[in-house]
Amino acid sequence: MAQFTEYTNQRGTFWMVKGYLGVCSVTGKQINIEKRGFKTKKSAQLYFAREQLNLENKTKLNNENPTYKELYKRWFETYKNTVKESTYVKTEQLFNNNILPAFSNLKIKNISSDYLQKQVNKWHQKFKQYRKVFNYACKVFDYAVLHGYIEHNPKLRIVIPTTKLDYGIVKREKLYYSKDELQQFLNAVKETCSFQWFAFFRLLAFSGMRKGEMLALTWGDVDLSGKLLTINKTLATGENNKLIVQSPKTESSNRIISLDKITVQILKQWKVEQAKLLLGFGFNSLNPNQLVFNNISTNKPLYFNSARKELIKVCKRYKLPTIHIHGFRHTHCSLLFESGLSVKQVQARLGHSDIQTTMNIYTHVTQDSFDKSAELFQAYVNF
Repeated sequence: MAQFTEYTNQRGTFWMVKGYLGVCSVTGKQINIEKRGFKTKKSAQLYFAREQLNLENKTKLNNENPTYKELYKRWFETYKNTVKESTYVKTEQLFNNNILPAFSNLKIKNISSDYLQKQVNKWHQKFKQYRKVFNYACKVFDYAVLHGYIEHNPKLRIVIPTTKLDYGIVKREKLYYSKDELQQFLNAVKETCSFQWFAFFRLLAFSGMRKGEMLALTWGDVDLSGKLLTINKTLATGENNKLIVQSPKTESSNRIISLDKITVQILKQWKVEQAKLLLGFGFNSLNPNQLVFNNISTNKPLYFNSARKELIKVCKRYKLPTIHIHGFRHTHCSLLFESGLSVKQVQARLGHSDIQTTMNIYTHVTQDSFDKSAELFQAYVNF
């Protein structure tokens, strides 16, 4: 019940409300309310009714104890509207493979900090990116707190494990090719693979494009006479493993870059050869939306792992060091720095939104740089 009283002070005449709202479902204590300053009795009545409704809704939520998986589904429906399709597909896979098996049928209120800590410790032992798994798992706990299902977030009492430093032999994964290694690899591709793959790896290494950007590239994006390349889309995996074309990774990824004359000549040669091959399968390649690199027999995009398979095949045959496809982007970045370009110029060409990303690659100096640093130091001290 509520009591509404009119009163007067130096500022004028107002209304106040004082009354009993109900019982808090968490503490079991009665909740009384008293508030002044309403200009009319009706506004005071509306305020009291709204507070009663808020308490009822909160009570319903506190009495409800959904499972982690149920709240995950509610959170995910909102999350899907904030990111690209390829992003939420990867997030869904992360939950299905690594997070839901640990929490799926547990009631959200029954998941303790101790249980969460044990899971974090397991992820630390199993995954290199265990922090990413933990952060995504906690998004559901954040959602539960925000919507009143739990009062305390179990993540607040978690100690995040740290990766121990190995003071033994330093093992460095091959991240990119040196200039000589790149030349050896491209020569090997030219001798072993189809001309399409030679053109593919040449452009990959001499443009610094991401793999998805390469696979979505059309001839309408290539200005062979002006020696310019427009990058404005990327190929990604959507729902049900369907290949989709979407906007690039970031706004900065939309860019126009220059091409060297040799790469242009190789692309011209490939364009002519591709047209002949496609004609044999009944396809017209004159459309500007024609993919630059494709499955010739179907005229559809290449599979994401196709380039990786070709790379491994060549490296095994010629006993060359193997890098990831993304390593060609790092190779391009490293050689840009060696050729004398500034950090800002490299950042613009690669489409990095954050200059720190460019700087991180810059710090991964090539073996030549390691060798030169010792020689330069000795020459300077001169003994």
